[in-house]
Amino acid sequence: YPKEYFAQHPFIDVAVRAEGEEAFAKILTRNLESRNFTGLTGVAWRSGDELIRNDENSHQPKDLDMYPSPYLEGLFDPIMATSGMDMQAIIETNRGCPFPCSFCYWGQGGLSRKYRFHGIERVRKEIEWAAQNKIKYLFNADSNFGMHKRDEEIAEILIETKKKTGFPEKFRTCFGKNSDERIYQI
Repeated sequence: YPKEYFAQHPFIDVAVRAEGEEAFAKILTRNLESRNFTGLTGVAWRSGDELIRNDENSHQPKDLDMYPSPYLEGLFDPIMATSGMDMQAIIETNRGCPFPCSFCYWGQGGLSRKYRFHGIERVRKEIEWAAQNKIKYLFNADSNFGMHKRDEEIAEILIETKKKTGFPEKFRTCFGKNSDERIYQI
């Protein structure tokens, strides 16, 4: 329940519980007309001194590739062309976690143990984009890298790209909680 969160952060007017891509777009659209977010799933907001929330779970599409990649759409290209700074990037190859930890949203507090994946070609293209843009530090925002067979393929893509371009210099990820031989192989 977000009452304490809103009390601690008086500058926040609207919060999304769960994945935010669809909810954020709906919040922006609704905000053009009104500050009443009734009907938007997984959203809590201030209405004067009152806190209102919609507990209905938001939609989580199975196909994560329906969300465009900001890297592959070129949204960062102007920044990369003019910044002159060392940059880092975050990629995501999947969402979900099989563990029911209540302190973490990756497994949605035990509400869902299903994984959803970005396509391997999208992952490859994002890694290649990072290398082409000389991204030194690439962070992987997955909960349990190494848990899936395809993670070996992603590791091979990273190795090939590094050998070919020298980038990324570093790759950081969160490895699986139940380690097995695959993690050592990766």
